[in-house]
Parts: sequence; structure tokens; C-alpha cells
Amino acid sequence: MLLNFDAFTLVSYPHYEFTLMRDIRQRKITGKVGRQEIEKLNHAKNGCFHILQEADRIELELLAKLIDDINNKDLLIKLETALETFLEHRERHWLIDTLIVT
Repeated sequence: MLLNFDAFTLVSYPHYEFTLMRDIRQRKITGKVGRQEIEKLNHAKNGCFHILQEADRIELELLAKLIDDINNKDLLIKLETALETFLEHRERHWLIDTLIVT
């Protein structure tokens, strides 16, 4: 799958930025090809690989839940307003900078 991801990101869409995230709880990637593909991704202009620490994962899940609740109309607020409020009350973090395009 990592080979397909690299081919997709690096060749097809060079004007987009891609971040591949892996939960730290998952087993380490030990295969030679997998490690090589991660290196290629990390050295690409438009790609990077991050291991999600517990706090990162919780932050990502919180944002995903917020967006999901808004889309399902369980939370009646504009997405822009929710994200602005979220950002006002959270420290700036690499994950937020990666996910939110201004």
C-alpha cells in the first residue's frame, strides 16, 4: 500500500501536500521496502510521514468527531465557526497546521 501511496502523491498530484500518519500503537515498519518508501516520502517536496503519539491521535480524533458531528447535523454550528473556536482554545500544533489549510 505504501508503494501505491508514494506513486499517487509524488507523481499524480505534485501541487498537493500529503501526510501519512501511523499510530504509535501499531507495530513498527521493519520491512526494507516499507522503510525505503517512507524515506522517499519524507524527502519528497509534497509528502511526509508522521508517527502519531497518543496526544496527536487524540487531537486528530477530536477534530474528526467535531467535523463528523457537524456533517451529521448533531452539532448545529458552521464548520468555520467550530474550527475557529477550536483553534482559539488549543495550542498551535503540527497536526493542526497539517490539517487546516488557511
